[in-house]
Parts: sequence; structure tokens; C-alpha cells
Amino acid sequence: LGAKLFRRGPAGVTLTDAGEVLLPIARRMLGDARSAREQMDELAGLRRGHVRLGAPPTLCVSLVADVLAAFRAAHPGVDLHITEGGSRTLVDALNENALDLALMVTRGTEPSVPGTELIPLLSEELVVISAAGPPLPGRAQEQRGESPTPAELTLAELAQIPQVAFNRSYDLRVATDAAFSASGLTPTIAVEGAEMDAVLRFVERGLGVAVVPAMVVID
Repeated sequence: LGAKLFRRGPAGVTLTDAGEVLLPIARRMLGDARSAREQMDELAGLRRGHVRLGAPPTLCVSLVADVLAAFRAAHPGVDLHITEGGSRTLVDALNENALDLALMVTRGTEPSVPGTELIPLLSEELVVISAAGPPLPGRAQEQRGESPTPAELTLAELAQIPQVAFNRSYDLRVATDAAFSASGLTPTIAVEGAEMDAVLRFVERGLGVAVVPAMVVID
């Protein structure tokens, strides 16, 4: 440091004036070093920290809620911040360092997203949901009691049934619109622009059917 810190004398070593000034600073530095080591150890053991996660609405109401509950129970000291949005919005936030992790939906192909790593987690089955009660409209044979409500619907059959459609920012809406368009079909829309919770309530009230990931209604 360019200054004499210690003075040797018959009684031993004592601090110079410069040493006296440095002593409390040195003690703070040693304390900070110990604190830094402890905090790094806590982070490595997931005892403390902060995670910013992005996820589409369809996953927030199903998979994410259960996963975060389990994670929170195992690591209560880690703060969690959730951002809900479409996949493209979340990827942009990830690239801008506004998120640490993002769950996104793809349609069988891996998008090219510079600067990010895509790790496949699961494949979702899409299902048609309707209000409890009579068979789906437009299925004459079921209405006559000839056979139970079908386990499958073709796109052409689905296009004839009034639907509750998601907001166009939803990846699921983009996927279903693309499927109808590719088959030259125009779906019958009863209500358009709803968010996930509203879609489920509208269907429950009999306003139409909706296409949702199976895990949304697994319970």
C-alpha cells in the first residue's frame, strides 16, 4: 500500500498511524470475504437466489403451478418471479436478459432463436372440451343415442361447432388457426379473444367448445 503499517519495538510489534487506519477496513474486507463465500455456497445449494421464469398462459394454469409449488417447498429461500406471455414475447425477454428461463410452445419444429438453448420437455395432447350435458352439437347419431360422444373429432367436424377462441397472442390459437387454414376450413367462432380462465368458464356455461392442452383439464 506504500505505507508502513507496523512498528517493531522492544515490547513487540505495534501498529503505525497508517496501520490503525487500515485495521477496521481490513476487518470489513475479511468479513465481506466470509459473507461472499457463504452466499455463494447458499446459491450453489439453492438456499438463496432469484429466478425469473416466463411461461405461456396455458402452462401457467397447469404444469407451472404444480412445479413451482414443489420447488418452493424444497427451496423456500429462492425468490420466484413469473412473467406470463406468448412464446415470442418470452424469447425476446430472454434475449434481453429480462428472464433467466422461459417455457415456450413449438409446433413440432425447433425455432431458430439466436443466443438461446432449446431443451424439449414434453409433448402436449390437444383436446376439445365442452360443457357437461348433451352431446356436442352437429353429431346427430350421438343425439339419437346410437353411440357415445366421440373420442375424436376431425377438423372438419370441429369447424362446424361454435368455439370459444383464445386471444390471438396465444400460441395455441396460432396453432389451431394454422391447422384450419392448412385444411381449407373456417371455424365457427362464438366468442373470441378470451384468456385461459375465461375460456374455461365460457365453455362451462355452454357458449361453445374450445381446444386446450389436456393437462389444463386433467383434474
